Amino acid sequence: VDGLEFLSVIAVGFDHPVSEGNMARSQIYRAITRSQMMFTIVNHAIPASWLKFLSHVKLTEKVKRFNAKAERFKTKTGAATKALLLADSSEKKQTSAMPASSSLSSSSLSSSSSSSSAA
Repeated sequence: VDGLEFLSVIAVGFDHPVSEGNMARSQIYRAITRSQMMFTIVNHAIPASWLKFLSHVKLTEKVKRFNAKAERFKTKTGAATKALLLADSSEKKQTSAMPASSSLSSSSLSSSSSSSSAA
């Protein structure tokens, strides 16, 4: 399971009861993420296992079709730009509020260098 990716992966016997720990979950995850195009798991029914819930999943007809116009209406135009401008302005405020005590004046630097050269 570890290592390179494969076009298709068939995982056989990876499921174990949840009480045995997270190793089975980790192995299933690694097998799925190593597949590039297709993943298939072959397993017998194990009570209280990581994949048990999949035997009861059913597609309902109550699923609404995707409506692109309705979703576009929900979006906020320019929200990303506004967030960047807000972050930039708050960063500038923080920078301007920093004390200038760390900077040395040029006159103190020149006087200290001249006194050291005279010695």
